[in-house]
Amino acid sequence: MPVLRLTVGLSDYRDYLAGRLSGADLSGRWTVDAGLGPDIHPSLITARTGRRADTRLTVDPSFTPTFRSIVGSEEVSLALRTALRSEADVDLGGGWQIRAADELRPINHFGDLDRYCSDDFLNVNYSARLGPRLLTHVAGGEFADDRRGIAAEAFVLPGPGPFLLRGYAGRLEDRRFGPGGGHKRSYLGDARYWFSGLNMEASVTAGKYLDLDGGLTLGLRRFFGDHELKLEYRDTDHANVLLAQATVALGPRRYPRPGRVRFRLGDHIGQGWRSVASGEDTTLDIASLVGNQLRFFDLSDAFLNRDRLNAQALRERVDVLRRTAAPVASR
Repeated sequence: MPVLRLTVGLSDYRDYLAGRLSGADLSGRWTVDAGLGPDIHPSLITARTGRRADTRLTVDPSFTPTFRSIVGSEEVSLALRTALRSEADVDLGGGWQIRAADELRPINHFGDLDRYCSDDFLNVNYSARLGPRLLTHVAGGEFADDRRGIAAEAFVLPGPGPFLLRGYAGRLEDRRFGPGGGHKRSYLGDARYWFSGLNMEASVTAGKYLDLDGGLTLGLRRFFGDHELKLEYRDTDHANVLLAQATVALGPRRYPRPGRVRFRLGDHIGQGWRSVASGEDTTLDIASLVGNQLRFFDLSDAFLNRDRLNAQALRERVDVLRRTAAPVASR
């Protein structure tokens, strides 16, 4: 878990607890850093303690409603799906984890497109920090969209500042049309830049996507508290595609007390819209293929952006500090 340090003047903090200073005024007077030197990005700082919690064989099931649609620009057609997604994470300790997901789809008008959009998976994951600037993740098993194989990714922070580099490589079998399709290689690299003042991320991704589709993706992600708006333009061998996605929080993120089994509601629900901008074939099938990456756990969501311990989230929740700290200060 990232650990950040807030520094503010004692008199300002006392005025804030007493209600003489607003949260907005206080957030303009504090500084936020990692507490271990400015040359280390806050996303890579973890807590160190002499007491180690035993998290082995803990299970976190979650249940989330999901909605998905695909819009064809030339055919003027629409595919819709609603589902109740169940997901479980089993922590084996030492960086090992089993992840599984299944969807119950009461409304499904995807038809033939259903083979392109399956969110069911069962795989084994291993995550490790290999240095102060390097995070790695390896996964193997069954993935979303009926893929089977092994994949790995690494996140690198080249130095101080808001840059993040990511590399990905996978060898996967496409089982949408039955077994025996053979394993295909996929490899991608991307660079991301974080605009802290705007709470926005810009990214450039290039390489060989799934379905032997090579090309380039330009993306923007803007965060509004717990909510997110994402825009992408994909220029690949198959076609040019525009994609927009909105992700909203389900509500207050309240986790149950630690235990071997903890049931919780999913954090977010997302809705995406995809349209073919140009290409020889502008059907929904082509729109579903362009620029797809393997969908598995993204380390950047755990350490950046959606994490409630980043600086932007702290500023937006500054009034929670008063409600928490004031009773303690009065004693």
